[in-house]
Amino acid sequence: MTTDMPDVYEPVQFAEIFSVLNFRDGEAMDDERRRSPRMRMFKSGKILLGTRGIACTVRNLSDGGACLEFPSTYGIPPTFELVMADRPTRSCKMVWLAGTKLGVCFA
Repeated sequence: MTTDMPDVYEPVQFAEIFSVLNFRDGEAMDDERRRSPRMRMFKSGKILLGTRGIACTVRNLSDGGACLEFPSTYGIPPTFELVMADRPTRSCKMVWLAGTKLGVCFA
């Protein structure tokens, strides 16, 4: 079997790999879709599901939405209330889900 692959490869710099994969701060990012700038954070919050609350970590926040991280996203509904100690309660709608993180827009 013949291949057109060379026997020796040139070294690739990590910066080249990350620019090809479009990584920022260790997270794969699609095109920027936010209408307002986000504020990175690592704050505790919780979502309200009726009388029950589920703890989460708010990873970033903007005027229009947030990125939330959970131990597990199983059973989280498409709409819920987000509560943070230093901010007003916000109604949320899930717009994306990736592993234990989910993105919401504020309703």
